[in-house]
Order: sequence, then C-alpha cells, then structure tokens
Amino acid sequence: MAVSIIIVMITIARLCDIAFRKATPPMLLPCRAFESLNSEGILALGQKIPLSKADLYDLELISGISDTIGRALLRDKLKIISKARELPPGQKYKALTIVKGIGEKKAKKFYNYLTFKSTPYLPNRCLSRN
Repeated sequence: MAVSIIIVMITIARLCDIAFRKATPPMLLPCRAFESLNSEGILALGQKIPLSKADLYDLELISGISDTIGRALLRDKLKIISKARELPPGQKYKALTIVKGIGEKKAKKFYNYLTFKSTPYLPNRCLSRN
C-alpha cells in the first residue's frame, strides 16, 4: 500500500511539473493583464508592492507584517516615502525604520517586498507603449 501511495504522489508531481512548464511565462501575457494585477499577483511574479498604493491587506501578505505594523506603515507612509527619496539607492530600506517596531533587520526583509515608487510592476514592452 505504501508503494502505491508513493507511485501516485510521483505521478501527481510529474503532472504538476508538466503543467507548470506548459504555462504561459509572465512576460508573454498581454500588457492589460499586468495593469490589473493585485498585490497577490505582483508578489507571485516576484515583484514589489508600491507602498503608496498598498492597503492593510496588501501589507499583511508580507511575512512578518502584523496588523499593528501594517497600520503603522500606512499611518507613516508619506514620511517613509519622503525619507526614502532622500536616501541613496542601497539604503532606501532604512526609511522603514521610522515605524516603531521595525529595526534595520526587519526593514531589509520588508524592503524585499515593498517599493517606494508609485507605479506597480509592468514589463518594459508595456511601458514603451504608453
């Protein structure tokens, strides 16, 4: 019985792998598909959520952001964005340390998922159309 379960699991894994390989790569989707992405889609593509457009639900998608920290980020987002503009590119994450409860370590982690730019992710070929 254990052998048959293992065979079924291997078969399912192979089918999932085949389906994944046949899926349309993100860069081949129509531009309008990217324009309507929500934060879950943006994160699934490995891109960053714009802090200026994020709401509490969007922030809580990021591992480590609780409702308390999320509300504090929303409350201070204008200060965070303006401070980020003053910082050099490699240190923009430090703008997040304005929020009580976010130290440098957490700020680096959260910055992997947040951007201080106002526009969401769009592939270059979509940007050139506009």
